[in-house]
Amino acid sequence: MLSDLITSELTMLRLYAHSILGDHKTGDDTVCELIEALTHQMEADPDYSLSRLGLYLALDRHLLPKAQAKPANLQFTGPFQKMSREERRASLLHFSGGFSIEETASILGCDSQTARALIESATAASLLPVRTGVLILEDEPHVAALLGLLVEQSGHWVAATAHTHNEAVNVAMQTEFGLIISDMKLADDSLGTQAVEEILLRKKQAIPVVYITAHPALVQESMSDEAPFLIRKPFDIWNVRNAVNRAALSALAA
Repeated sequence: MLSDLITSELTMLRLYAHSILGDHKTGDDTVCELIEALTHQMEADPDYSLSRLGLYLALDRHLLPKAQAKPANLQFTGPFQKMSREERRASLLHFSGGFSIEETASILGCDSQTARALIESATAASLLPVRTGVLILEDEPHVAALLGLLVEQSGHWVAATAHTHNEAVNVAMQTEFGLIISDMKLADDSLGTQAVEEILLRKKQAIPVVYITAHPALVQESMSDEAPFLIRKPFDIWNVRNAVNRAALSALAA
């Protein structure tokens, strides 16, 4: 359903809007406008459907007039500092959104060669600052090893791995990292959310978290806020890689 698609993509939609406009409020307003328009469309036509590609194409069309009205010298921070607007669009769609070169080109309204060139120039300019160490909390060693491989394939590195609550907290206090991947249940039958909350409290840092679990409802029940990055088991490797990169970029766009 279209409503399910919007819900699952809301974090990325907001990140994309914030990063293109350089303004959280205007970005959120634009996403709300898009959702309202799509809601009216669904009410008028219950059979109306939209692909994920179509959703981002619609958002991009909503964003461009506002982006073009912004000052030409609008300043960005982090990895976007040296990127043009077109490079930001291309890199976010490809690296964070997980769209192929061809799909990115379709959203940008250009050919694949141009999209590839934009992605390459964006990468050369400033994707390296997005790289970060990742703390993996997982009770099954073979799954932890697979997650570590996916982290490295995403351009990051494994800072440490832990299997229990106490091990997670202890290793976290001795390690520097910018992202946490946590299973819902750890080897000592404790909840991953509890270990993460204690780590964040002790670290006194806003560190993005990707939860991977076969029990997504338990994650929401055990948290006071909504979990923005949630992967269901059995997981698709591309979903994990995309979530890792989205989470890493979210820390910069927050």
